[in-house]
Amino acid sequence: FVHIINTINTQKDPLPDTTGLFDLTTNNEYLRSIEKMNLSLARVFLCVLWIGCRPVLGRSANAFQKDVQIINNNDKDYKKIVVIAGAGPAGLLLAHYLLGRHANYELHIFEKRPDPRNAPPSEQRTYPISLQQKRGVVAIREISPSLFEAVEAAGAWLKRAHFRQGDETSSKKRFRSPMLSLDRNGLALVLLQHLVQHVIPTNTQQGNSCYLHFGTSVEDLNLVTNTVTLSNGKLMKFDHLVAADGSRSMVRQRLTEQGRLSSTIEVISVENKSFNVPRKSQDRSFQVDDASFNGWALKNGAQALALPLGKDACSGAMSFPQNCDPFQNMKTPEQVLEFFQQSAPHTLAKLVTMEEAKSLLKRPITRLYTVKCKQLHVDEKVLLLGDAAHATSNVLGQGANAALQDVQVFCGILRDYKDDWRQALYAYTTKRLPCIQAVQEMSEYTVPPNPQMRKEFRQRQKVRQFFGPWFGSTIVGHDAMQLLADTSLSYSQVYRKTRWWSDRVKNAWDTM
Repeated sequence: FVHIINTINTQKDPLPDTTGLFDLTTNNEYLRSIEKMNLSLARVFLCVLWIGCRPVLGRSANAFQKDVQIINNNDKDYKKIVVIAGAGPAGLLLAHYLLGRHANYELHIFEKRPDPRNAPPSEQRTYPISLQQKRGVVAIREISPSLFEAVEAAGAWLKRAHFRQGDETSSKKRFRSPMLSLDRNGLALVLLQHLVQHVIPTNTQQGNSCYLHFGTSVEDLNLVTNTVTLSNGKLMKFDHLVAADGSRSMVRQRLTEQGRLSSTIEVISVENKSFNVPRKSQDRSFQVDDASFNGWALKNGAQALALPLGKDACSGAMSFPQNCDPFQNMKTPEQVLEFFQQSAPHTLAKLVTMEEAKSLLKRPITRLYTVKCKQLHVDEKVLLLGDAAHATSNVLGQGANAALQDVQVFCGILRDYKDDWRQALYAYTTKRLPCIQAVQEMSEYTVPPNPQMRKEFRQRQKVRQFFGPWFGSTIVGHDAMQLLADTSLSYSQVYRKTRWWSDRVKNAWDTM
């Protein structure tokens, strides 16, 4: 516009020479006056147009606040803004690490659920998890020994497993390496409390900062403008985005829809429902050992497991075939109690209280998913962790272990590359993806589908238990569960040692 106006102002004679065409001087002067007036109007119009368009064309971020409020934190000393979608164990553990890097990070953690610190105890528990010493435990301990002490205090060490067919013992197993039993939300709560009470106050003074946004989730993203759209309608800029928002990750879904990520998600044909029971029955006739993993085979194909938490409580989960919830047609808590009475009257039934029976009627089922991604980062900007990248069956109990180990592996790579995320993200996918693919294969194809192979599977386990895992493995081959629990071998290394069995199970499934 300025160029056009200057061109008009410098033009000396806007009309062509009309002397040879008109002999009337008055007409020529009249035409010149009309042209000058038109030029004046043109100048005014262009100026008005420029003034009107300037706020739109030169609009700053603050001008969008009437439409969509943008959160943008630009300090004099530039901070690397990292948005973490999901305040589960993986997202919170990553926050612990980044704030300890002293690399001028500004973290924003978004979680769609309410702040768990304000929830009543009955709503804080979800499903039990067990952390293996060489995987989930070492991932926490390596990042913060004091954090691990707090986590350890919230759980219980498991030294053996006790499986029952109803009330009758079907098998017992002693763990060579004890596992740490916790409730999933209990673990997240400890990580959050330690972050707020110890990590954030210390690191705020050293250049880092962290902001928690509960009741708010990441709903969309734009990698051209480096912004995420939040559930409250606001936008936020970021330098890096971390998807730690679970198996139904909205970040992963949007990346897939935009063609930036190749991923799949499938529903597993098993559903879960959590429950919470005391360790001891009211009549003191039965109690769950404080160091035992307990499992039951119940009616109608249902299974239950209970892991002790501290001195008085157990965190449990029931699993059953898809659309076969044993409680779906029940109307009263007495019917729930009757189900357990018919399944395991002298053990599990004695632990289920009337209050818990009422809760089981109301508590929703949890659907399980398998998630597969062909890469664990996108465009040097986005990192995918835990179930958001690789949700899998819970047969081997590697969900939480793999998620925490994701953080450990990425943090080690980030440290090696001195907080250069571009190089670290590529290196992480290269190193971690083969391990993720391996654990997914083992989780899907360890338990055989037919009675003949299940019998063989149990016989091989008995041989390993009798001769010991190392000598027994030379006779009947390695066991993925034992190698994962007792060794620090990577998932890829374990898979190479046990692929012979996974291939057999896979072929059995394919021929059914």
